[in-house]
Formats: sequence, C-alpha cells, structure tokens
Amino acid sequence: MSQIVRIGYKFMRMMCWLKTTQDDVRTVGAGDLLHMLTTTDSAHAVHNDMRGHTGQIFTMGTGVLDQKASKQKMNTRSSTECEHVGTSEGFISKCLWKNKVINSKVII
Repeated sequence: MSQIVRIGYKFMRMMCWLKTTQDDVRTVGAGDLLHMLTTTDSAHAVHNDMRGHTGQIFTMGTGVLDQKASKQKMNTRSSTECEHVGTSEGFISKCLWKNKVINSKVII
C-alpha cells in the first residue's frame, strides 16, 4: 500500500470517527484544585528513523484538561533511556508551569 493511500485511509477513518462523536459531551471537572495528575509514557523506536514517541495527559479529576504527543528529538538505545528523554523534553517544564499557575490561584 502506497503512503498516499495509507494517509488517505487514516484520514477517512479519522473523519468517520469525528462524525460519529460530534454530539458527544465532554465532561471536565476538578475534585480538588490543589492536586493535579500528569501521566507520561514513552515508546521506544516506533518511528522509521528509530526514534521514540512520548505522550502526556494532564487532569485534575474528571476528564483530560491538556494532552501532548510528539516524536522524540533524539535516538535512544533502550526503553529506559527513551522514558528519561521523553520526560525531559519539555514535559517537566510544562508540569512546573501548570503547578505554578494552580498554586498562585490565578484564573486564566
């Protein structure tokens, strides 16, 4: 299967999924404004150039408030190293910024 056909197939699957979920209600809530949960996970050598992929979600109780998924900027030799790189590539600073905003009680 050529890459153009594969991209077209993925696009059509995504559009069908969006069409079937357009009336879904997104529920977001916070059980406690002083506690946040950030979960990060990385996968080793999943891209053609053997780079890893990292994803992160941020929640304060019910529903996901923020998420990010990206290809890692450097190659790693093991899944453990991939986890370390994934955590350090911008995810820590994003968590610290959110924590600072929450603790300052500033409403944005």
